Amino acid sequence: MKNQILGIVAAISITGMAACQKNNAEFNQQDLTNPVSIMPQPPSQWINFTGSTYYSSGFVGDVMPYYDGSTFHIYYLHDGDGNGSYHPIHAFESSDMVHYSYDGKMLAYGSDSAQDRALGTGSVIKIGSTYYFYYTGHNDLNWTNGKPVEGVMYATSTDLKTWTKKQGFDLVPSTGYDANDFRDPFVYYDSTANQYTMLVAARQNGKPVTARYTTKDPSTDNWAIQSPFYIADNAKYSMMECPDFFHMGNYYYLVFSENYVNYTTHYRIATSPNGPWTTPANDVLDGAFFYAGKTATDGKNRYLFGWSYRKDGANDYGGKVWGGNLIVHQLVQNSDGTLSTINPQTQAQLFTKTESLQPIDINNANGSNNDYTIQSNGTVHFGMINGQKKITTTISGLTGSNDAGFVFGWARAGSGDYYKVRLQSGVASIVKVQPPNEYPDASIPYKVSANGDINLEVLIDNSSFVVNINGNTSLTGRSYWLPNAQWGLYSNENNVTFKQLNLFGY
Repeated sequence: MKNQILGIVAAISITGMAACQKNNAEFNQQDLTNPVSIMPQPPSQWINFTGSTYYSSGFVGDVMPYYDGSTFHIYYLHDGDGNGSYHPIHAFESSDMVHYSYDGKMLAYGSDSAQDRALGTGSVIKIGSTYYFYYTGHNDLNWTNGKPVEGVMYATSTDLKTWTKKQGFDLVPSTGYDANDFRDPFVYYDSTANQYTMLVAARQNGKPVTARYTTKDPSTDNWAIQSPFYIADNAKYSMMECPDFFHMGNYYYLVFSENYVNYTTHYRIATSPNGPWTTPANDVLDGAFFYAGKTATDGKNRYLFGWSYRKDGANDYGGKVWGGNLIVHQLVQNSDGTLSTINPQTQAQLFTKTESLQPIDINNANGSNNDYTIQSNGTVHFGMINGQKKITTTISGLTGSNDAGFVFGWARAGSGDYYKVRLQSGVASIVKVQPPNEYPDASIPYKVSANGDINLEVLIDNSSFVVNINGNTSLTGRSYWLPNAQWGLYSNENNVTFKQLNLFGY
């Protein structure tokens, strides 16, 4: 759920609806596949919802994916584009992470007096023939009346599209838990105990914890508090938001996002469904502000769904703002149980059209087409880059603390500022350069290959991009300077080689 440090939403008073039901006869599903958008955000158009219209323009916040056997239903908190909306839940659908349709609004937020004056993150589970959507009800007006600011609520559906809120159910913090930090329910069936478990982001005794409730039958609305599922092992954490739990091979995983240190998605590993939980040496699944990552599987591959930050005023000089585009990574399990991330193979395989690479200028470098050796402070610049693209290359010869990589947003009229994707031995960063100063946006450690080579695959969708390093680490970035500007290569040391450089379209 949105943290006020990341962005402030002005709540507006509207009349809530007891039953939030979409009139499918009035709704025109929006196809986002033409052009392809591998990192989509909601389209800008007028859409009907329960007989009233709303403008769908906005951004993707916390994602709540659910796979129904053929399609990923990608629910998310919708952050409106200046219209004051307070997190209604909208949805995309996709079967391949390449072609998306926009389903519009699924759940509206409630009135000023309702617990769900604002909607927060949750999860979907099917029980019998009914789908249950557990979500956060947040009402910051409750600060003044002594009621809990946050509680767990739910809605039901038989088709994953028309949802009816359950009246009278409001699971509020149990005794000993902070009354105002209690959110992001994740419900799953625990076959080892023959019961359903609900994980909730909470605070207890001044520490962030993953609270645990259980029931044999969710339809009874009787959830019993249990001992915490997990207690934070980092004293700097404020909350462990958006918990997600899954089983893969011989290991169990707890995923959560911390909203104070680096605004990052983390994970823990166990060999039993109840822990004890181990923190891997690198416990993050992307860099800063790829946030609220939650997973879903089609039975073959497991994907991690999150959002990329946007910037205030859609300007690279603006501060980072909550919500942006949908970003999806594919998870790969290593032999020791740790997780790696790669670009979804369906997305990477989309780009088959090789595009020309003719340098505009070469400085302190030599080579052509697909192979370049760059000397100290050397650069190679290419033409403008737009739309959806893939860049691949292998960097050789990078040693010590020196760095090399890509430049984006180069040679823009009236500005010498740009972005670079900086690779150092074991660390990848996205850096805004305003000569002579540099301002890191995000960074992440990565595993160095035995021969020292760095294999890179970059997916670009207009101003959003994801850099995958050595097939095991993903770093998500944003640059509004990237489209309609030159891009290129750089090195700060001698004899760094970019081998098999390719630019692909689709």
